[in-house]
Amino acid sequence: MKKTYRVLALFFALLMVACCFVGCKDKDKDNEETPGATTTVSSGETTTADEYASKLPAMDWQEAIFMILGNELTSFEIAREELPEDVVGKAVYERNDALRTQYNFMVQETLVADTFEEMKTRYAAGEDFYDAVIYTPTNAAKHAQERYFLDLRSLPHIDLTHPSWNQYATQQLTISGKTFFTVSDFLLSDKNRYFVLHYNREMAREAGKGYLEDMVDNNTWTFDNFNALVTEFASDGNGDAKLGSPLDNYGVACESIGTYSLFLYGGGFRLSDTVDGEIKLAGAGKNITKVLEQSAPFALNYDVTYYPDMHHKDPMFGGNAYGSETDIFTEGRALFLSAFLQSLDKLQENATFERAYMPYPKFDSNQENYYTMINDLGAAVITVPYTVADTEKSGFMLQAITEASTTTTFNAYFEEKCKLQGSVDQRASDMLDLIFENVVFDAAFIYDLGQLRNYLVLELPKNAAYNRYSKVYNGRVALAEKTIAEITAAYSAD
Repeated sequence: MKKTYRVLALFFALLMVACCFVGCKDKDKDNEETPGATTTVSSGETTTADEYASKLPAMDWQEAIFMILGNELTSFEIAREELPEDVVGKAVYERNDALRTQYNFMVQETLVADTFEEMKTRYAAGEDFYDAVIYTPTNAAKHAQERYFLDLRSLPHIDLTHPSWNQYATQQLTISGKTFFTVSDFLLSDKNRYFVLHYNREMAREAGKGYLEDMVDNNTWTFDNFNALVTEFASDGNGDAKLGSPLDNYGVACESIGTYSLFLYGGGFRLSDTVDGEIKLAGAGKNITKVLEQSAPFALNYDVTYYPDMHHKDPMFGGNAYGSETDIFTEGRALFLSAFLQSLDKLQENATFERAYMPYPKFDSNQENYYTMINDLGAAVITVPYTVADTEKSGFMLQAITEASTTTTFNAYFEEKCKLQGSVDQRASDMLDLIFENVVFDAAFIYDLGQLRNYLVLELPKNAAYNRYSKVYNGRVALAEKTIAEITAAYSAD
């Protein structure tokens, strides 16, 4: 999404809240829900909203059904049978109602526990039942190699250059000229599982740190300063004169040891970059090594950084205690919480202090951008099964719902729920904009090339073996290159 368009979206969201109090969307279908609407400023120039103009032809689909398969735990962007109370649910209902009015087709959903397993059965039977399927990125990568998807670029009416599709993600996930899965403004379950740093503003101010957002504005939100900050806030909480107990206080609480890699990617680490449809491995040079070394003092310091699966090995605390990281944060025992954006609901319910968002720190001030990652195991990508017979129908309807989502469901989720309802002020909203601008899609991580992702997520942090990365990488690079060749061959096959 372009920042200028987000500013316009936020302006309209604020206007709607002022007029309707509860954030209901403007009912003027012609202006609000037509993807091709443009905005003209006082000078007479057309704003970037013109980029969102639809090229779809006028069509009457005679109440045909656009059937989407999603996950029963995470998919909330597809359909609603009745008009609900929540702002996102209302937007989903109204978007689909507008599509039915404009194009005369209906959006329906089937939600299952595991779309990967559901589709294995459907593919085996050769059934043409779903027009589109929402997968996790990791599972989509597996089925893409088996050519279970149609190339989105080959479908009639699909326009991946339209800004409602994520251009960066599409570029990273396009291999040998084929795009079997990607993300767009239609998907919300992917964004709900973007990682962010929530922080306790009250705690920071009471400690004389002021507003931490100043460090972002001053380009000093770096590994060194983050390390100093979280180390200072770690302290003995249970009176045993030791640190590292689940009862102690921490600089940052994280969802699991697997999220250690978030700090690496925030500091510019990469496994790969996809260039002109070819996956290029990043190597294990000095820059990669420096990120690993400089992040270790805080990310692999279990006195400072809390991970449920590392800190609850003691039988007296029982199991992994998943979710305890959020409890530690809401109890005021951690300055930061590294978590999915979906944790916002629980934080709004349980946190009684002033909160805000921060990006993951840069490696140093020379790094241009702040970065976060997708959750490759639990986020979402959109696909079209190869069993689809009517590709014109599936292509048209997927493009239509994608274009229509930008000013409806995406706006309701991001501008209204996450920012107007979930942020305390404009500075917090600005930080969320900054986080969303640079979400990394790393093909080698998603495809686990050479099992390097597995090493980063599981082996390296549990053994604090950051200084062995180069050796491990060099031992696995041949397997990674071999897998790239196999993926390329699979994607290139007619």
